[in-house]
Order: sequence, then C-alpha cells, then structure tokens
Amino acid sequence: MKTKIFSIMAAALALGLTACHDDTWEPQVDKTGELSLATMDVDVNVAERLVSRQAENVDVSDFTVAIYRGEESVGSWKYAQMPELVKLPVGEYSARVYSHEVQKQDWDKPYYLGSKSFAIESGKITNIGTVECSFSSVRVTIIYDSSMEGHMGADCKVTVVANDAGRLDFVPTETRSGYFEAVDGSNTLVATFTGTVDGEPATITRTYADVTPGTHYRITYVARKPRPEDLVGTVNGGVITVETDVISTDAEGNITIEEDVIDNPGQRPGSEEEGGETPDDPKPQGNIELKSDYLSLTSPNNTAEYGTEAKPAVVNIASDHGIAHLRVKIESNNADFNASVAEMLPFEFDLATVSAEDPANAEKIGSLGLPMGPYTPGEDGVTRADFDITMFMDILVAFSGQHKFTLTVADDNGYAKEITLIFNVD
Repeated sequence: MKTKIFSIMAAALALGLTACHDDTWEPQVDKTGELSLATMDVDVNVAERLVSRQAENVDVSDFTVAIYRGEESVGSWKYAQMPELVKLPVGEYSARVYSHEVQKQDWDKPYYLGSKSFAIESGKITNIGTVECSFSSVRVTIIYDSSMEGHMGADCKVTVVANDAGRLDFVPTETRSGYFEAVDGSNTLVATFTGTVDGEPATITRTYADVTPGTHYRITYVARKPRPEDLVGTVNGGVITVETDVISTDAEGNITIEEDVIDNPGQRPGSEEEGGETPDDPKPQGNIELKSDYLSLTSPNNTAEYGTEAKPAVVNIASDHGIAHLRVKIESNNADFNASVAEMLPFEFDLATVSAEDPANAEKIGSLGLPMGPYTPGEDGVTRADFDITMFMDILVAFSGQHKFTLTVADDNGYAKEITLIFNVD
C-alpha cells in the first residue's frame, strides 16, 4: 500500500559540486553530465499500517536526499529544497532517501528508507524518476486489554528490548507505538511484563526471533480465568491467567498471527477491493508431520511415566519442504521451575537458526542434546529432526504443576504446524 506524496516543482538554482583532488573527479566539460532532480518523486510504502488501520499520510518534504558515488556522499538536500540540476562527473551513483537519522528507539517516529542507482553520462541529463521509501524500522504497540483492569497494580509495565541497545517502557496509559532501529545481526525482540497482579508479583517474558525491518508487533495482554487444559503464564497460582495475543505484519503486508488465530485479518495491499493488482496465489500447503511413539500430542502427559529410566519423550518431525524454523516455547505455572529453566536456556528459541543467530545460547541448547539446524533432507527428500526432551522429564518430576513445550515447525514455503506437549506433575 503506497501513498504518493507529491512531485517536486522545478527550482530556480543549479548546483555545481566542488571537484576532488582525484583526476577522475575533475568536472571537465567532456567528462560531466547533469542530474535532473526537477522530476524526482518519492513514494512511501506504509504497508505495515495494514494492522494498525490508521489512515495516515507521510509528509516527505523534510526527507533527506543524498547522492553517493560508492560510499562517498557528494551532496545532500532536504527534499523540498532540492536544486533543479546538479552537475556531476561521469560515473555510477545512487540516490538515498531517508526520513531522519534513525535512533535505537523512539516514540511515534517511523523510519523510512529507499535508494535507487543511476549513471551520469557525458553531456547528457539523467532523470532519477521515482525512489520508493519503505518502512524500515521495527514497530511495537503494547495494548492492555480491558480485562486487565482491576487486576493490575500501579507498578505494571511492559519493557521492550530490541536491537543492540533499544529499550522502551510501556505503562498501561501509554498509547504511542515504539520504533526500534533494525540492526544487522541483532534480530530478537523481547517483551517483559512486570508488576503486581492481584496482589502477587508477576513476570511474563515473550521473545520474538527473526525480527526484520518493516515489521509491526501488536502485543495485547489479556486476563483470563485459568483453564485446566490451558494454563499459560499463571501468576503464582492466582485467580487469573495473563496471556499475550500477538499480531505481526511485515513490510510486504504479510500477516503472521501468533498464539490466537483471527479470521480474515484484512486485505493485502494491491487487492482487487483497493483497485490494485490481484495478490499472488497463496503459498502451497506443505506436508509437516509431528508424531511420537509414546507421548500424547493432544492431552496432558504424566511426567512420572517418562525419563531416562522410563519411556523416552521424543517428537519425530518430518517435512517434505525442509525445516526453516523449529520454534520452541517453554511455559510453566511453577515459579521455581521457571527459575531453574532460566539458568539453563531461554524460554523461547528457534532450533533451526539459533546456531547462527545466537551462539551464546546455542552452546547451552546444544549441551542439552536438542536438535539444532540447519537440517539436511534425506535421500527421499524429506527433512527430519527428533525433538528429544527425555532428560527434561527427570527435572520436571521435582516441580509440581503444569509444564508446556510448544513446537512450531515451518517449512521453506512458509507453511507451519504447531503442537503443545503438556506435562502434569502432582
């Protein structure tokens, strides 16, 4: 979904750039051409608003337009103040357009970035045309559902940590979205709810891996009465369960819904309803199989029946189209068990990518014998992995309550399948 802002009017000035000492940069008559900025347009892709449903426009007049030869800047202007013509030495260039100097974190300040390559030829005028700027930071919106009212203490907040230094605190009265710089090699986002719930201290942490530029995470905290079959994040045996509903959308407008499924989340950009092109056909459904010889994948298991001296606790995974992600989420209503797990490994991780993306945790996870990627297809073309938590059973028996291991397996086409292993300890 794009919002075309305006076409620049021809300015009355022409700018000649100062020559460098390198002979190749001397603006001799037969070695220069001209760059026309009079017809340059900027389009802004705001596809992430597909979730937020805000009818917003982006004013690009204060955007910066910078001209580069390689990595060296040879000139920059505010979009509304660009000259009509710029004389440049013959060569290959790029125009980079950005909304502002990006910060590690900011409130209500999305970062837009775009670029386009062009060549200057001797004695000719080059037109850049349109440069498309895309939403290029990570947006987080925290919502406290009305069900939380009356349960939360004044100290409740959600702390979001992203990239290598970004951090924002969302209190219940905060309505703004937070924007975080997308940093190469640092693609994990952690949201931690802390505070007093029904008079008891609560800490609930959710980790989201594979965070990419242009993604919007809309995280809702909901209070529900505990259900025997679905105890998630219960606060110290309290009378409510605090859960998170998460919707994320990427820069291409693709929506991923985690934890709670919502039907018909919205039109994709370019849909027939919006008068654009018909969207691409959906990705073909793959074939992912999760099974176990001993474990029940649909009802609670008795922990005492499994362990190194009893039956193995193994889930066999097979996929016809590879295993791109094998996400694991560990949850328990026993605070002592959670503290024990926290000393060994994170509560959420992706076994398929952890080796490359998080070597520190990969060492801990590998020591527990869990199958880390990348995974290789067998001779029959099927990719297999065994999720073996037999040794965990010897630990679980020491902690009463209900413990969960949720596995989400996604193949190379984006098709995913999820199961939750539930273990009860009396």
